[in-house]
Amino acid sequence: MVAPQNRGVGGLKFRRQYPIGRYSVDFFCFERNFALELDGSVHSQPTQARLDKAKDAYLASRGIRVLRVANGWVIEDPEGFIEKIKASVPSPGPGRRDHPLPRERARRNGTPEAVP
Repeated sequence: MVAPQNRGVGGLKFRRQYPIGRYSVDFFCFERNFALELDGSVHSQPTQARLDKAKDAYLASRGIRVLRVANGWVIEDPEGFIEKIKASVPSPGPGRRDHPLPRERARRNGTPEAVP
């Protein structure tokens, strides 16, 4: 199976099953504030689609870009999957946050503080 770990995608580090607020994302790249979600068939059901939309809105409100892909695609076309990730990862730039959690919450969790 292809996984974007160990800096295998454009030299970027992804953390697997990373919690952000009340949600967890399949893969998260701190360097680019980018989340990758691998969706199975349940995500096409209306109830799950609504939950996914709320999750995506929450992540976007934290400045996190989300890419959702069908998990079957990973197996069927691993090279295409990797290229899609590379094309979707935002470029680094000014104003980028180093951590997706607000400062106060980061302090309580003992994690690095967000850059304002």
